[in-house]
Amino acid sequence: MVVEIRRATIEDAALIAELNRDVQLVHANALPWLFKPPMDGGEVVDEMREALAREGHVVYLASVDSIAAGYVLVELFRKQDSARHVAHEMIYVHHISVRPEFQRKGVGKALLDAATAHGKSNGVDLFALDVWSFNEDAKKFFANYGLTNFNEKMWMKV
Repeated sequence: MVVEIRRATIEDAALIAELNRDVQLVHANALPWLFKPPMDGGEVVDEMREALAREGHVVYLASVDSIAAGYVLVELFRKQDSARHVAHEMIYVHHISVRPEFQRKGVGKALLDAATAHGKSNGVDLFALDVWSFNEDAKKFFANYGLTNFNEKMWMKV
């Protein structure tokens, strides 16, 4: 199985929105009070168009045998020097989604490889993302890729 990766364009917004359904469903099933179920219509397509148009944002699409298998949306993030933080740059993953039938077949790794290569080509070697605590499969995948925890968020409903 060969995974092909290409950089998405504005014309791919509807495809990215469709690929987003899988990961949106995972989140909506786990936290229905926070995440909406996947929806049809132009609202998500419009959000994807906006993301593709934002400076510093890039989407990579993965396909297997010409079938769309997943995507990753990354941002080249630049933090200015401040009184509390040293200036730094990172590649930040906002979304990654791989169709269930293509999971555990190298598609997610190929997408993260494209994201890290994008960073390296821009002189950026720091790579980060958030993962929800409930998503054990994703946490295991990211750990196997080499990511480690650097921050934790906590919450409670009152």
